[in-house]
Amino acid sequence: MHPAPLPVPMHHSNLHLSSTTLACALMAAATPGQEPIPLSDIEAAQIVWTETDKPPQWRHTSKREPGMFSFATAGLGSAHQLAILRAKKYCRRHAEAALTEHLLPVLGEEDTTPTVDTMLQHTQLAEAVYEATRPAPNDAPFTVASAYLRWQLPIRDVIQQLEPRLQGRVEWLLLRNPVSWRSVKRVPEWVDQIPERKGHHRFVLIHEGRLPKDAQHKALQSARADAQAHLMQVLGEAVDETHAQQAILAGCNRLTPVNKTRWLRWEPKADDPKDKRQITTAYVLWEIPVSSLAGALPPEMRERALSALDKASRAGAK
Repeated sequence: MHPAPLPVPMHHSNLHLSSTTLACALMAAATPGQEPIPLSDIEAAQIVWTETDKPPQWRHTSKREPGMFSFATAGLGSAHQLAILRAKKYCRRHAEAALTEHLLPVLGEEDTTPTVDTMLQHTQLAEAVYEATRPAPNDAPFTVASAYLRWQLPIRDVIQQLEPRLQGRVEWLLLRNPVSWRSVKRVPEWVDQIPERKGHHRFVLIHEGRLPKDAQHKALQSARADAQAHLMQVLGEAVDETHAQQAILAGCNRLTPVNKTRWLRWEPKADDPKDKRQITTAYVLWEIPVSSLAGALPPEMRERALSALDKASRAGAK
């Protein structure tokens, strides 16, 4: 079983572009093998776009280069030209949102904003891919296309510009791959049967909103507070409140999403069943290394804390 509601507010393509078309509609083609383009120069940049028949693997699984943190953003349109234009036009906004989502659960709002600002100064475009225009799924009467941008930034350059108190946590975050949202058509199995991982405590947090962005925003904004409330339920009876809070603060510095999914659907309204409302539920499977929790406790309390964490994990595990 996933944890009971927590006692804190829960926010619970088949056309091909010629080089002439690219030059006129988008931008002139850059020479192959060009250096990565700084985010600040994207608006006037010459970009080489590569066509693909499916989303690139790095859309959901980061493509790593030594010493680099990598993440992806995307643009969507009714034609591939529009998708590319949107991916370029909104790239800074999308990059800022992606970095914020990666950092916020661990750093909190106060430290996330200046850290993201520093990261954006070093962010460079590494790869640009588009899917050609194709019919929309489920026989919808329109066409769709996507454009994907892969970004990278040098970890060491970012760390050197941060306050010493943030450097360790941010370095750990940049060595960890980001987790992308995936769409589902039903409640994921792991919500009620959490898959075990040795040495880690796992739990699920659930949030709802009308649109996917609403539910995802709530999940992002309240993740740390919700995780702390859940852990207090688990550890509160095993150790005193002061030491539990100490362990929880240390543990949440290693709070990691394992799986992030969203379920968009239409449900009958309570006051008029013939009418329907759109609703999105965001399900996120989180994990924290047990060592980061127990390691912050005095030795005489660790056994009780480990027992409580193990009991809670087994209660929701397969």
